[in-house]
Amino acid sequence: AATQSPLFTRNLGNIKDTPTILSSTTARNRRQSAHPTQLNALTIPPVAWSAIGHVLSGASGAVVVAPATKSGGWYEKIDLPSWVPPNGLFAPVWTTLYACMGVAAARVYKLSSGGLSSPPMILWAVHYALNLAWAPTFFGKQMLRLAQAINIALISTLLPIIVMYYRLDCLSAYLLVPYLAWTTFATFLNGAICKRNPTSRDGMNEAKFQSKLIQVQKDAAAYAA
Repeated sequence: AATQSPLFTRNLGNIKDTPTILSSTTARNRRQSAHPTQLNALTIPPVAWSAIGHVLSGASGAVVVAPATKSGGWYEKIDLPSWVPPNGLFAPVWTTLYACMGVAAARVYKLSSGGLSSPPMILWAVHYALNLAWAPTFFGKQMLRLAQAINIALISTLLPIIVMYYRLDCLSAYLLVPYLAWTTFATFLNGAICKRNPTSRDGMNEAKFQSKLIQVQKDAAAYAA
């Protein structure tokens, strides 16, 4: 019998292994295509996740803001200054501001040596907690003066944050400037509302009165039904 050369034998083995290689590649491609969402999620940069997270957590305040600012809510029944913005402006403004906050925080986190334990990140965490506390305080509990104190604390912490951000990344600092401007405006607005709707020694003000009155009317309607 003729003797086969080693080269011929090796090539023949490669040809036999080809279907196995192709089937393995096909199976791997099918597994990848079966989970496109997972693959796409991995390609989203951290800065985008930070922006999304800030927007979603900031939107949690809508639970108390929406009932207060809707037609017939207590917010429209109290004495408001003539320069108060329309209610429809708040959602797009805050969505944009929260996205900018998230981008700035992610950039500084990446550049800071201490990560989450660095001074800019620690101060930002404190500031952001105050930010999230304002809506439940003002719209949820109608504690107008405490909400004003939170506004002052927000500005007091935001100014050094912008300075620290600027030292690491000037763009991150610039992204917070619109937020500073809006918070300053909100502080003046909160102060004007406090002045027009003073709080008595027992903690009652027009906002609380209107909120309680609306609730009494709802309870009476439910009882009558």
